[in-house]
Amino acid sequence: MPEQTTTELDANGDVEVAASSSGQRPLTTTDIDERLAARRRRWPSFLVGLAIGGAATFGVTIRFDQSDDLSAAETQLAEVVELSTVEVSQRDLIEQVDWTGSLSAGQLTTILSPTAGTITASRDVGDTIGRGDIVVEIDDRPVVALIGAVPIWRDLSVGDEGDDVVQLETNLAALGFNADGDVRIDDTFTSATATMVEAWQEALGVDETGSVAQSDVVLLAGVSTVISAPTVGASVKDGAELLTIETPSVQIDVIGWEYTAATLGEVTWIAEPGTNVEHGTVLYTADGVDALAVLDVSPETQAVLDAMEGANIEELESVLRSLGYDPDEQMEIDDEADLATVAAIIRWQEAVGLPANPSPDRSDYVVIDEDEPYKVATQVAAVGDQLAGGALVVTLTSPTLALTADVSVAEVDEFAVGDVVTVKQVDETIFNAVVAEIGDTTTAGTGGGAATVEVVFEVTSEPDEFVSGTVTVTTESSRIDNAIVVPTRALVTLREGGFAVEVQNPDGTTRLVGIDVGTYDDGLVEVIDSELAPGDLVVVPS
Repeated sequence: MPEQTTTELDANGDVEVAASSSGQRPLTTTDIDERLAARRRRWPSFLVGLAIGGAATFGVTIRFDQSDDLSAAETQLAEVVELSTVEVSQRDLIEQVDWTGSLSAGQLTTILSPTAGTITASRDVGDTIGRGDIVVEIDDRPVVALIGAVPIWRDLSVGDEGDDVVQLETNLAALGFNADGDVRIDDTFTSATATMVEAWQEALGVDETGSVAQSDVVLLAGVSTVISAPTVGASVKDGAELLTIETPSVQIDVIGWEYTAATLGEVTWIAEPGTNVEHGTVLYTADGVDALAVLDVSPETQAVLDAMEGANIEELESVLRSLGYDPDEQMEIDDEADLATVAAIIRWQEAVGLPANPSPDRSDYVVIDEDEPYKVATQVAAVGDQLAGGALVVTLTSPTLALTADVSVAEVDEFAVGDVVTVKQVDETIFNAVVAEIGDTTTAGTGGGAATVEVVFEVTSEPDEFVSGTVTVTTESSRIDNAIVVPTRALVTLREGGFAVEVQNPDGTTRLVGIDVGTYDDGLVEVIDSELAPGDLVVVPS
């Protein structure tokens, strides 16, 4: 009578084949492996699943050629792990390193009191203040915020001249007090300026003097948030700390036809908000002439712009010739601009990296600080508006963000100017930046820590909101482009050494293909020196 057997897994997961009558010991996987080896199996191998980046977990599956005449126990062992296939793929393998950085989302500024007195009205912490807003009231007289960079150092009245007059007129025009264009925005405080000031004072509910006292205004670099504010009823001294503000962006105003004597000019095009301002960017077009942003102001460029500012064509032509932009001396040095003058202007523009613009008018060249990345923020004017007597056309802003990381001296070589990084904020939002500067001085470590070097970054993409505090800066330490990869669990460790993968043929059969492995990355391994190609199917455990 044939011997009856039962097959089951023991507590260790081995297959047991128990004989009911012979009394022989149960078969184990070792017994079966030896039996199969004696039969000279076609694919003697172990399939190993590898775990990367932590405690490794290994699952070993013995593979059998089902064409062999296996016992019931051997067949059950072969079916312990089901198999499936995945495609060989091609992708970039990137090794990343995280660094701790610091983000300051706004410039902190202390505003000093322009006069002494008692605080009779104040702002709340968290309030937003901008151009024309009342910051506080001192002895019931409002102190109003203006936007600009020229220090407020004196009282202003009819007859005064200077950049602070331009700043005042620009602010009042932006607030709507020059709707009729009666005031030319320039550096002279005229009777028309006084009339505009009186209209502003009437709106504030104060005496209409037509002059502006230094104590009436404070200066902001841009729209700001109140961080600390005085208490109503408190006394304040002239020049004492009044309040602290955080300014996320510096703002500058672009005035159309600021330097020209023209009285009318129709705006036909304005740069869209969000436009990055670079050297030569067209900010607006009026009467068919482009107004260009000038960021790179060389001595030659400054000499040309100074000559243009005086609206003296003869002086401009002399400067252009002295700088070599009239090589054949085609210009007649006089007070009229002709084709030879235009040709010299264009030669200058080509030499300094500006687009061709035939205008000899200083108003068509807007000088902007090249050290700050500006964008068009708002269109104040509109297409079809007349630039009567000069007018505010657009405002530009530049973020005051400070993004840095203190990197140990031993590791600072991981950074190079121009490297692209990603930055994760505490709220999990991510934006991009580039390495802008690597410090050349070291800071001693605290508590026995390593000396560090400051790495400064420039933001290249902005999230909806910047959050001051600690950030994670991620860099690439190595990169392999277009690597051919397979899952690590597809690796077959051969008894004779090395690795292979089991490739499925078009007819459903499989074959082993030897491979050399390279970089491991997140469950994948790079395949090098192999006949594998993207799209091939390799066997993996299910």
